[in-house]
Amino acid sequence: MPALWDLIDKLTKSANHIGGGILSISGAVIVVALIWGGIQYMNNPEAGKKTLIGAIIGLLVVTLSYWLFAMIVSVLK
Repeated sequence: MPALWDLIDKLTKSANHIGGGILSISGAVIVVALIWGGIQYMNNPEAGKKTLIGAIIGLLVVTLSYWLFAMIVSVLK
């Protein structure tokens, strides 16, 4: 049974590293989308508004999914 707990511990540590990397990449993409939406909004408010709304929704999805992921990993620890 200790081998199983060691495996679970290794998997949760790996998942934390992978999750952190995905969160970093997602954050960078969201920042770029927000900047691009701002530039678009200055030229074409309708298109910029759609881009900004999409970026904000993406931010919420990434934040909530990472929160759920962190909850699951903390339960497995």
